[in-house]
Amino acid sequence: MREARRQWVQAALDNGKVKREPEWSESIAVGRLEFLESILNKLHPGHRGRRIVKVNGYYELREEPAAYLANFTPEKDSLNQNKAPLLSDS
Repeated sequence: MREARRQWVQAALDNGKVKREPEWSESIAVGRLEFLESILNKLHPGHRGRRIVKVNGYYELREEPAAYLANFTPEKDSLNQNKAPLLSDS
């Protein structure tokens, strides 16, 4: 297995295929449909944001990106520069 992986990596380097491939880095899993269905069933089954997508003869288990809601107050409020206590030299 180790030798097969080494040959796979070497072939990619020889072919100039050294860029990031989103199907591998942005998917939860990649493979046959049966495999992805089993993974999906093992994960939280009620999650609505996950879906299986067919791409170029294989399947990807994808997840909708979650919205990023930054709520840093009041935990980080003390870091506000305008509210920092003044230090005296005395």
